Amino acid sequence: MADSLPWLTVKDLLWFVYLYPFRIAAATLPRGLLYALARLADPLVQYRSRRGRAAAIARMIQAGISPADAQQAGRRFVSNAATRVLDDLMLRREGVSRIRATVEGLEYLDEGIARGRGVLLLSAHTYASRPAKRYLAAQGYPILTVRNRQPPDALMGRVGARWLQPRYMEFLHGVIQDEVYIQDPECSLKILKRLRAGGIVNIHLDLDARAVSKAEEFPFLNVPRRVASGPFDVARLTRCALIPMFSRGRGKALFIRFGAPAPAGGLAREDFARAALPYFVEFLEERIREHPDEWELWTRL
Repeated sequence: MADSLPWLTVKDLLWFVYLYPFRIAAATLPRGLLYALARLADPLVQYRSRRGRAAAIARMIQAGISPADAQQAGRRFVSNAATRVLDDLMLRREGVSRIRATVEGLEYLDEGIARGRGVLLLSAHTYASRPAKRYLAAQGYPILTVRNRQPPDALMGRVGARWLQPRYMEFLHGVIQDEVYIQDPECSLKILKRLRAGGIVNIHLDLDARAVSKAEEFPFLNVPRRVASGPFDVARLTRCALIPMFSRGRGKALFIRFGAPAPAGGLAREDFARAALPYFVEFLEERIREHPDEWELWTRL
């Protein structure tokens, strides 16, 4: 697959600048100066991302967001994407010592942990998900994140695929810290081990699982989408608490919301995902429509 890509793309160049000269400079520059530079660069970022912004706005309108709100959210969507790269650098450099967060529904997480069978958090790809989970870990809620080590990226070239993406994933490992990759042969065992120890595991539910054999088709933001049923099989087998989570915010201020756990008792394997999925889809859809600029995947809907 890599041989069919162009040798070098703009995405490859941006990865290189971010991972090397920019990251080196960010190690010493004052935090406030970095975020001020990001604000000054926003007009250029908006211009460079105008096609992606237009596509995101069109998807927002398709999802039921008013055209006026979608126009405003589209610009914030681009700005938030740029600011998130600074948030990642600050997490590597400073951890969460300066982050302040408002957490809603924490009692649901505490009740799930108290049951002693672990908690499976189902969430969406939001720009704040990495700092939110690091913040929760610092408060005594370590979360194992399930991730793809080789996510597809249509914008990268051969240089990016063979050299820069692996180094970017290594960089992100230092940001996320507590993670397991779906490519790991022991991924399922590590998830089960964490849950059986009464711990917390996070899986994003919003990716379109086209290549997954076990999935349920369900309308998500007014678009038919295949959602992997694997997380629901894990919850049914382990009897862990199944809880939705949504996070938003930038820089030093976050908002984290947990929903009530989904009913989990008395359902056969073939019925469990089908019965639980609508609850999680509704929770995530409602949050995304309230804060469309926080969701990463509009251009992949």
